[in-house]
Amino acid sequence: MLLGMPTKMIVHSLLSQVNNVAGHGFVMHHGDDQTGNLLVHLEDHEGIRVFALQRDLETNKLVWMVAVEEEQQGDCERWLQSYLKFDEDAWVVDVQGAGAHDAMDSLRAVVSML
Repeated sequence: MLLGMPTKMIVHSLLSQVNNVAGHGFVMHHGDDQTGNLLVHLEDHEGIRVFALQRDLETNKLVWMVAVEEEQQGDCERWLQSYLKFDEDAWVVDVQGAGAHDAMDSLRAVVSML
């Protein structure tokens, strides 16, 4: 389980939030319903980034960190393909538009309570 609940529930909640505020969210890769890791492919006015949940070594808390930022076209896609070869159970969710920042803020809030 991710963050104390099945990953599939987190994904559905995230997509509902994004799609309800004129954003666009969809599953790029369907992982394990219960225990899959979650990667968020975020496209907004600041560019394209992939966020991954990682443990901060200084505070020992879980945080959403930028795993890769697109500098050249296709950087994020190549990184995701490489990651999924390593962890086929991971989910990749793409979020774009108006709800993207709110969705990441919600995910950060959930993680900060752990």
